[in-house]
Amino acid sequence: MRGLPYEKRRIVVPLLTLVVFIAAWELLVRTGVVPSFLLPAPSAVATAFVAEAPLLVEHTLTTVLEAALGLAIGVVVGFVFAVLMDRFETFYLAFNPLITVS
Repeated sequence: MRGLPYEKRRIVVPLLTLVVFIAAWELLVRTGVVPSFLLPAPSAVATAFVAEAPLLVEHTLTTVLEAALGLAIGVVVGFVFAVLMDRFETFYLAFNPLITVS
């Protein structure tokens, strides 16, 4: 590896590490050291991913929409609280400790 230029080592070393990690994981599951019900082999995960792709896409879209909605609600509520805390000292005194702790 020392013979490779730095730019290539920056790519090769992490890729090689990933390949070794996945191969070791596969080997540990296939030899029974790690039960497959506890941690499925990467090949089983890839097979399930391909087989269930349409279902995963459907649920991914739902998850992204829910996350975006939650973010929007959080931004609106945060903005309203910020304005109220800035305008009303009592509101600030009541909620600042709670917001600081969280």
